[in-house]
Amino acid sequence: MHDGLAYAANHGFGAGNTITVFDVSTYDVARTLQLECDGPRFVYFDEQSDMWVLCTGQTIYDLDFNVVGETNGAVL
Repeated sequence: MHDGLAYAANHGFGAGNTITVFDVSTYDVARTLQLECDGPRFVYFDEQSDMWVLCTGQTIYDLDFNVVGETNGAVL
C-alpha cells in the first residue's frame, strides 16, 4: 500500500503483465498499469516513493508440455 492505494501484481502463472491499483478508501479499481514484462510478482516502493516491479518472465508450453518459448524476467 502506498499513498492510499493498494497494488496487486497480476502474475497469471507468468502470463499476466499488469498491475491493478485499488483506492483503499472506496475499494474501487483506480487504474490498471500495463507492464513491459511478463509475470509481475512483487511491487515495492523505495524511500523516494519510486515504484519497483519484479517480474519472473514466462515459460510457454505446447499441448504436450514441451517448452516452446520463454520471456526473461525483469526489474522495472
